[in-house]
Amino acid sequence: MQTEIIGKNVKRIRYGQELTQADVAKKAGISVPTYSKLESGKASPRIDTLYKVANAMGVRIQELLAQVRELKAVRFRAKKKLKRRDQVLAKAACWLDDFNYLLKAENAKVKYTLSNLLSSMIDISSAERPRLAAKKARGKMGLDDDEPIRDISGLFAANGIKLLTYPLASGNFYGMSIGESEGGPAIVVNVWDRISVERWIFSAAHELGHLLLHLNAYDVEVHSEDDQQEREANIFASYFLMPEKGFEKEWRETSGLSLWHRILKVKRIYHVSYQTVTYRLIESGFYDKNIWPRINLILRNEYNRDKIPKSFEPEQLKKYDFVNDWLDRVVRVAIEKEIITLSRASEILDISLQELRQRASYWAEENVAEEAGSTVHN
Repeated sequence: MQTEIIGKNVKRIRYGQELTQADVAKKAGISVPTYSKLESGKASPRIDTLYKVANAMGVRIQELLAQVRELKAVRFRAKKKLKRRDQVLAKAACWLDDFNYLLKAENAKVKYTLSNLLSSMIDISSAERPRLAAKKARGKMGLDDDEPIRDISGLFAANGIKLLTYPLASGNFYGMSIGESEGGPAIVVNVWDRISVERWIFSAAHELGHLLLHLNAYDVEVHSEDDQQEREANIFASYFLMPEKGFEKEWRETSGLSLWHRILKVKRIYHVSYQTVTYRLIESGFYDKNIWPRINLILRNEYNRDKIPKSFEPEQLKKYDFVNDWLDRVVRVAIEKEIITLSRASEILDISLQELRQRASYWAEENVAEEAGSTVHN
């Protein structure tokens, strides 16, 4: 059984890294037949061989040994076939299991506040459902009608939605979501540095839209996108991030500025892309579709470009505008309560043991300072 688990893990990781068996064997310094037997699960490998293979693949040896739970209630769609799909699913399963274990051990589970939201919208037409779902979701999360979302990851954490940020070098995959039955709800966002932070935030809201609107379509075996469901999730995300009342208020209050400066200001207020703002201007009736050539010309002149690529995002947000720290907080508590070791914590957070030790040293200093401050005040 263990040899089968190792073989399956090795094959999945190799395939996800787009390597051949010969590539891994050469990097590991072993023969191709030896590696082939390892991957097929036909031979029990020596521990030193496993270390060589793990090092060749740039992973911890535990990733070769651990049995990975297979997620079922998952929405994982991509524009094109994604070779690293199985690797992303395995990563998400391990992350979710670790997260839930720590929450249970610390008695720190957070209630999912949106679990029954869709049941209250049965009589609503499909055309209106995304907008209404966005409004209801904001209300249940304690947001005002015109309030911008300053910290979407913190908002998710406060409402029981787990978030994994995962850098995947692909412009065809932005995110996925996992149903409550699998230990979620959980959302995975691709934070590859070639994707804008605005897109990271929109992807998180987009996947929340799927969780609320399309949970009956969650099936890990389905790979292709459903255009109608994608449109509905986009509408949800737009109205979730830019509530109608707040957007129209901010737009009117910027009436003394130029078109482009108005777009930029609203974009910065709501942490969305300039395209998201422009789509809403059209949808709200402020402009028609002829605004796009005008915007394109402004962009070319403003940023001295002959052509504006689709991925271009002017005046970008910084990565610190999308910091995911719920699991980090949970891990800190687990270390301080001696639930897990530093080594295990580094594995869960996917950082080096050295970096984890530096964090732990800072946490200890902070605890001492807080205790000293408490003593002075008392």
